[in-house]
Amino acid sequence: MEISVIVPVYNSAAHLARCLDSIFAQTFQDFELICADDGSTDESLDILRTFAASRPAMRVLQLDHTGPGCARNAGLKEACGQFVAFLDSDDTWEPTFLQRPHESACAHNADMVLCQQWHLSTQTGEKPVNNWPGLPTWIAQGNSFTAHDIPETIFALFGNEVWGKLFRRQFLEDNHLRLAPYFRTEDAPFTCSAYVLAKRLVCISEPLMTYYRYTGTSAMDTTHVAPLDFLHAMNDLKASLVQHGLYDTYQKAFVNHALGCIVFNMKALASFDAFAQAHAALLEDAANGLQLPDCAPELFTSPEMLCEYLGLLTNEAPQAAYQLFRAQKGRADAFEQQLIHAWSELDQARQQLANAQAAPARRTPADVLRAAKRRLRP
Repeated sequence: MEISVIVPVYNSAAHLARCLDSIFAQTFQDFELICADDGSTDESLDILRTFAASRPAMRVLQLDHTGPGCARNAGLKEACGQFVAFLDSDDTWEPTFLQRPHESACAHNADMVLCQQWHLSTQTGEKPVNNWPGLPTWIAQGNSFTAHDIPETIFALFGNEVWGKLFRRQFLEDNHLRLAPYFRTEDAPFTCSAYVLAKRLVCISEPLMTYYRYTGTSAMDTTHVAPLDFLHAMNDLKASLVQHGLYDTYQKAFVNHALGCIVFNMKALASFDAFAQAHAALLEDAANGLQLPDCAPELFTSPEMLCEYLGLLTNEAPQAAYQLFRAQKGRADAFEQQLIHAWSELDQARQQLANAQAAPARRTPADVLRAAKRRLRP
């Protein structure tokens, strides 16, 4: 078995068949599919069993509801493939998702291959590409690299997400990499640790999967659940870097990644109770956890985000901080929609340009006349 595909499933009956169909439509067929049902209360388990009944390569694990991190770990424990790929149960793959990364991994002996993704808004229908702005051209062209080649931006460029990637399973086993037992941001310590520990990484600068936003089943649609998980995950990532003697090398990347994670997740907490709980934990963490206020100012790349974070710390009244962040979230959402629209227009323009360059040039009357004159010359 060459590739183990692991899909954690929780109450995603509305989208599950679409996800599974995209897996079984792969051009590369030497894979096993392990679906870990995380205690679903809808028809998800029935759908999984129906698919598995006619597909020998598919196995279904039935678990208690302990979160996507534990579900993925259960899949990893059962995995037999040389490589591992993860997919969320409301997302889909392009037909060559397994084939293209597998070819790159074998060609470069890579521990990890990363692909671009479409980010589809189910609210607006717009589908921009996550195109890694700022990635050095030589890396974007598919040459192998390590995190040490881009130590200050490795986390910001590629993010926390475990999906959209192919991992060499022996690499995961050798480094004892497993998902954190959280409901949200559970993939950050796993994925970011993998970036810095991998001996070779390769990028495929082409979207090979679609991430569906606002489906109602993703972790970001249920931010009131486990509101402290993002903070625990950032502390776990820092501990991993320290344990491997890599914190000094990647401190700038980590500090800015943690700062962005904190501000993003605090704005995403729509419930005041969840916000107040996270706000209290953040005040404690500033002194005894991540200790971001103690970091040198020159490490921070976004003064605006740093000001938002420090504003949380200096505003000890959670109600006032909550109202401020909700207002900022509204402005950020409006700007994000404008940005997504701009990205979509840019993608369309790029496609039109590529089509124009690929199409044969039209011959003008002057071209015809010149060609005729050449043929008539003695």
